[in-house]
Order: sequence, then C-alpha cells, then structure tokens
Amino acid sequence: MTSQILDFQLIGQVGNYIAKTHEVKPFNTVYTSNSAIKLYSMRTNPGKPFSVKTMDIVGELISKKIETGEINPRIGMGFAIASKNLINVSIWGGAYPSLLNNNLFEFDKITNIKETISPLDINKFGTYCVWELGIVNHESSAWMQYLYSEKAESDKLRYIEEVFKGAVV
Repeated sequence: MTSQILDFQLIGQVGNYIAKTHEVKPFNTVYTSNSAIKLYSMRTNPGKPFSVKTMDIVGELISKKIETGEINPRIGMGFAIASKNLINVSIWGGAYPSLLNNNLFEFDKITNIKETISPLDINKFGTYCVWELGIVNHESSAWMQYLYSEKAESDKLRYIEEVFKGAVV
C-alpha cells in the first residue's frame, strides 16, 4: 500500500554521492580544568589520518572553546571527531547523564583551521554523519558501562581509555 501512495522517485536522491570506508584513529585526550574529551581523526580510506600537529591544534581549539564557555562541558566527559572539514564535539550530560550534546564546527582547510573555524547550527545542519555513528555507537557502549559502574576514578579512567580503532564501513 505504501508504494501506491509514495513516489519513490522523490525520495532517497543522493546525487553522485559514493560511499567510502572511513578510517578512524584515536588521538590523545583533551583535558581542561573541568573536562576530559577523547579525540578522534576520521578520514576516508585510503586517506591518511590527520597529523599529530594538526590534532594538537584541534585539541587546543576544543580546550579554548570549553574554557571560554563556547562549549558547555556539562559533566566533563565526552569525545570529539575531526573529519574532512568538521569537528564534532560530543559531551555527555545535561538534564540527564545519558544525553549526548553536540557542538559542531566547520573550517575551510586544515592549513588555516584556527582562522576559519566557526560553529554550525545542528538544527539546520544535522548532528552526525552516518560514518561518525560507528564512533558514537562505540562511545555509547563505553558510556553505558560507566553509568552502570560505581563511577570511581578508576571507572572514569576506564571510560577515557576505551577508544574506537579501525574502519567504519
């Protein structure tokens, strides 16, 4: 019955988009006075991960945005994904500790990231690309383990050290 009502020519049009495997590499954790944010690089295969220098710059930018209040650290734990020209900072907490809050930023080129980084409105742009969801799934599982824990320092460290590695296909 659905096919009688719905014109399938009007939905699912993705133009010339070609799906590609995305390689994920965990980097260091960004620490501020009130947060610990795990940092990931996500690049299209056979692309190279961002350099350590570039990821250090990304980490510095995230740290600065938390310290200045542009990013609310909430309960202080989360993760960030740097991809082609986006940085997606996801932090747990808010009204409920099980909520994931997004802060999305874009930049022109990695060579001028500091000069061109600007926030995006997730209500207009979206929250995650489908490839980021592989990381989000991993992080959600790690976070659930933390929520079920005693939430001692060792549990916090276990969450921070539990990172996604590999490809999102």
